[in-house]
Amino acid sequence: MTSDHTSLFDRRVSLAGRVLVGRYKLDRHLADGGMGAIWTAQDLTHHMPVAVKLMSVEGAMRADLRARFEQEAKAVALLRHPHIVEVLDYGTDEDTPFIVMELLEGMDLLAATREHTSSWPLTEIAGLVIQVAQGLGAAHRAGLIHRDVKPANIFLARSDIHGEVVAKVIDFGIAKWSENKEILTAANVALGSPSYMSPEQIRGRQLDARCDAWALAVVAFALVTGDMPFVGRNGPDIAKQVVLGNRRKIAAPIENARALERFFTRAFATDPDQRYRSVEELAGEFIRAAGAPSSLRTAARAVAEARGDLPDAEPHEVSDDSTTNRLERPLPVKDPSSAQRVAFDLAEDLEQTEIDDRLNPSGAAAGRTRSSG
Repeated sequence: MTSDHTSLFDRRVSLAGRVLVGRYKLDRHLADGGMGAIWTAQDLTHHMPVAVKLMSVEGAMRADLRARFEQEAKAVALLRHPHIVEVLDYGTDEDTPFIVMELLEGMDLLAATREHTSSWPLTEIAGLVIQVAQGLGAAHRAGLIHRDVKPANIFLARSDIHGEVVAKVIDFGIAKWSENKEILTAANVALGSPSYMSPEQIRGRQLDARCDAWALAVVAFALVTGDMPFVGRNGPDIAKQVVLGNRRKIAAPIENARALERFFTRAFATDPDQRYRSVEELAGEFIRAAGAPSSLRTAARAVAEARGDLPDAEPHEVSDDSTTNRLERPLPVKDPSSAQRVAFDLAEDLEQTEIDDRLNPSGAAAGRTRSSG
C-alpha cells in the first residue's frame, strides 16, 4: 500500500465516529469525489440515518472550490422535489464545510451500467427521461441550472413505498443561478463533462436551461444506441465535434429509428433557438418518438402543460385517475445493456474537462482536463 493510500485510509479511520456540529455522527465512508467524500451518518437529534458530503481538507483550502461547495448546499436546500436529492442541512464544522442529505439506497446510472447487462426497452428509457426532466424542470423553475447532467449524477434510488426505482438528480456542485451573470469560474473557461456539454457551454457563453436539456438528450441517446453521440480522441476533440455538430446518426435495427433520429436532430441543433425549449418539452417529444404508451405521453403532456411547452402537433389526451396515480408514483427503471455500459465508461474517462480557450467552427481548440468535483 502506498503512502498516499495509507494516508487516505488513516484519514477515513480518524473521521469515523466524528460528530459534526454536535449532531451528525459519521458512520461509514461511501465514496470519494473531486471535492470530498460521502459518508453515512446518524442524525442524533432526529435519530435517523442521513448522508453527509464532507469537503476535503485540500478542497476547503481553495476559495473557488469552497465557494462552489457552499453554493451547491444553498441552491439545493431550496428545492423540494421527488426527483431531486433532498438537502436537509448544511454548515461548517472545524472549518470543514459539509452538506447533509437524505440517505438514498441504490446506485447511480453510471454504476448501474457497469453492474448489469440486460437491455432497456424504449418505454423504460422514456420513464427515466421523464423523471429526470421533472427534477431538472423543478430546478429550472427555481432559477437553477445544473450544468453537469450525466449518468453519474442521476441516482436510481429504491423506493421504500412501492419498491420501485426512482430517478433523482444529484450533485449540483457546478450549478449556477440563471439570473446571475457571474459564473463561479474564470472568464473563457467552461466547467462540465465534455461528452455532455452543449456548444454554448463549451464556448463559455451565457447559459440557460437548454444546456441541461442537451445533456439529458445525450444520456437518452447513449441508452438507446449504446454509443455516445459525439466521439473524439480526448475531451477537446469531443468538444470540437460538438461545436461542429458532427454526431453519430440513429438507424435500423434500432426500434423507431426514423422518429428518434428526427428527435435527436432537433435536440442536438448547434443553435439553442432551434432546440427544444425546455427539458419538459424534450421529454415529451422523446416519449412520442419512442412510441411510449399513452399513459407516459399523458404524464409528459401534464408536465409540459405546466410550463406552456406543449408541442403543436400533440393531439389532446384526457387524463384519468389511473394515469394521475402513475404520474404521482414514478415508473420503475431497469438496467442498461453492456453496450451502454461501455459508452458511459468511455465518456466518464473524459469527464470534468476545463477548456481554457473558446472553440470556433474551424475546430481550433486548446484545453486541459482536471477534476472539478
